[in-house]
Amino acid sequence: MATISKQGTTVGGAAAGLSPGVAVRARVSTAPLWYLYAALAAFVLFATGLVPLAPEALNGTLTPHVLALVHVATLGLLTTAIMGALWQLLPVILVVPAPASWLARAHFPLWVGGVALLVAGFWSAWWPALAAGGTLVVLGALFFAGVMWGTIARAPRRPLSAYFVAASLLDLVLVVLGGLALAVDLQTGVLGAWFVRVLPAHLLLGLVGWGVGTVLGVSYKLAPMFALAHLGDERPGWVCFGLFNSGLVGLAASLLAGWPAPVGFACAALILLALLVFALDTLRLLRARHKKALEPTQWHALSGLAALLLCGGGSLGAALGGEDWWLDGRTATVLGLLFLLGFVGQTILGYLYKIVPFLVWNHRYAPLVGRQAVPLMRDLVQQRVASRTFFLYNAGLVALLAALLWAPQASGPAAAVVALATWIAGANLAWVLRRQIALSRPRTQNE
Repeated sequence: MATISKQGTTVGGAAAGLSPGVAVRARVSTAPLWYLYAALAAFVLFATGLVPLAPEALNGTLTPHVLALVHVATLGLLTTAIMGALWQLLPVILVVPAPASWLARAHFPLWVGGVALLVAGFWSAWWPALAAGGTLVVLGALFFAGVMWGTIARAPRRPLSAYFVAASLLDLVLVVLGGLALAVDLQTGVLGAWFVRVLPAHLLLGLVGWGVGTVLGVSYKLAPMFALAHLGDERPGWVCFGLFNSGLVGLAASLLAGWPAPVGFACAALILLALLVFALDTLRLLRARHKKALEPTQWHALSGLAALLLCGGGSLGAALGGEDWWLDGRTATVLGLLFLLGFVGQTILGYLYKIVPFLVWNHRYAPLVGRQAVPLMRDLVQQRVASRTFFLYNAGLVALLAALLWAPQASGPAAAVVALATWIAGANLAWVLRRQIALSRPRTQNE
């Protein structure tokens, strides 16, 4: 049952997607939905932009249009989606009161405005927009990190997920500060020879430290919730945390300090080993689940994990073939899209199928439980459409990567398939908001 008070909503464990017997008292705000739908719009924009721009990326990853599109994915999709999820779910994970809702409402225009200006600045190579957008993005990241660190500090107990998130927030702060330095360098050349050291460290901390680290940490809590499974042994997760962050710190320091290549390779191997530990832990979780049929969320998560492992192995292999492999347009584009579309977009889309209905259901329907008939949370998303979209998306992704490797002239049509899948997924998730609160009428004996 659900009851309403001035402080918030008490949501039963089963309704919230938590383990049986667990109840969470949390303010259910619509503000996180703004972030999630903004991230979804960025996802659609990124996939659509690939149709004309994928061939351009093969000729040089640092062209203005490609840089703009990359930041649509990394800031507009990845970071905005994580922010939206953490505003609501981090307090649930830590079992603490949620931050005041006005904080998210104040942060949202600051962040989205900064990202929009930054992307516009990259696209047009207009320095004032780039500077203004970069400054707002830094302020937005600092604001968000401060609130989340404060939430973690209030927790009486800090599970494994909290340590992953806390470390990833530090990576986020370092990333936006480094990005601002790189943007200034485009205009002034202030970094000089340091540019080729700061750029790969920026990419590493942003994509791996912030992106992968947060997804790993949140997955250690959300995956058991969504799979209705419980694993009492957290030791593999702590091993993953230690390996991942040791390798990340070592590799970032190696890139910045110019240490011998074998040091960097060893640190990268630690990160890849951490991902393997996480993959094995995920398989162990799925074997222990109560609900045996895999849902679109699990399919996307597994495919995203496979793409991440392929990307990690491919990046390590490319690095062994040359220190500046990331400047090669073809290699960087294929590995970048394997990461951004194969891991980031796919994993986030899978979680959106759960998180968006969770927020909408608790905001619209939880107050009516016990008084009127309400739909089930899973019924807010069209599951059959989500399943078919999964296959369409991955078929397009495989075709796009193959085209970039062997037939660049076919990359546009292949990217169009991926874009079509994101449009369908976006419409499916937008349909959640279109659901009316009108409830089903009582059934007759003949029905």
